[in-house]
Amino acid sequence: MHRRLRFIGLLMLALITVTVAVSGVFAAQGGVQSGAFHGPGYRGFSAFAINARNPQIVYAGSGRGVFKSSDGGASWQAVNEGLTDRYVFDLAIDQHHPTILYAATNSGVFKTTNAGRGWRATSMPSISTIALALHPRNAKVLYASTDDGVFKSSDAGRSWRAVTSHPGAVRVFALALDPKRPATVYAGAGGGLFKTTDGGSSWRVMNRDGFAPTRHDLAEGYFRALAINPQQPQTLYAGAGYGLFKTTDGAQHWRWVNRGSAHAGPAGSFYDVGSLAIDPHAPETLYAGTSTPGLVKTTTGGRSWRSIDPPGKGDVVALALDPTDPSTIYAGMRDGAHAFKSTDGGRTWSALAIPVP
Repeated sequence: MHRRLRFIGLLMLALITVTVAVSGVFAAQGGVQSGAFHGPGYRGFSAFAINARNPQIVYAGSGRGVFKSSDGGASWQAVNEGLTDRYVFDLAIDQHHPTILYAATNSGVFKTTNAGRGWRATSMPSISTIALALHPRNAKVLYASTDDGVFKSSDAGRSWRAVTSHPGAVRVFALALDPKRPATVYAGAGGGLFKTTDGGSSWRVMNRDGFAPTRHDLAEGYFRALAINPQQPQTLYAGAGYGLFKTTDGAQHWRWVNRGSAHAGPAGSFYDVGSLAIDPHAPETLYAGTSTPGLVKTTTGGRSWRSIDPPGKGDVVALALDPTDPSTIYAGMRDGAHAFKSTDGGRTWSALAIPVP
């Protein structure tokens, strides 16, 4: 019964998405780690990107373009000059040259080299681009997930090539690069979880342990978020429609780790994981944005969870930790122009006044 009701709910969501598309608005979301649900609403948020050299500089991607703060979120301004498609699915910042950012949109990938003052389209095909991932050491290498699989650029976006051909590698919503061996890339798609160890030249399907997607999931995008342990990259978390999965052997085997939140759904579990963020200094600490109960947190690598929902209601799709101080969290809701900041690991929150029109 639960699966049937969920199927009906997802079907209604798909119909709503089609209606929005006809009116000219599209979306979705997703670095070294990234992820996506179905993207922001018209006034919702999809991604945050933080300048690691100066974490007071923060960018927010939304259904109405990109916004920038230079004071840690106290004030914001729109930075959309040249961004002809302002429905932003994801943002990626070049931490070696943090004035360079990429934006994934429904019309492909845009790039700024001047911290958002001006954007231009890259040569990426004009297709719905959902998540971005930059090579941690060679920022000329960039991956983009799309409705048509994974694309790769080796020249900072000047040219792109498709690197997936498997029929299940469509509706790719999430990407994660192994920070120690960045030729290893994981892609979460409608047809399952895919892995390459040679920079995209070849891929394997890593569906094990009974969580293979259904035909309906293929259309919707089954895997929606990925987070990789930077200290032990064989450990990976995958957020999906039916919860959160964890592997400790590079995706060979998986187990379900979405139990333990006192305010979660049936049997104390949570579902529809649309965003993940992992503490790079203490990787047993992980945050997950879900549809119910909302934002949850574990400090035990998934053995137990607690709800730390911001005051707003709705799915947390935009989620990022300050890389210099991971107790500082930015969280944005998929709908309603609601975004929040915590400086104490989610115990307390303050609202962000991002001027989404």
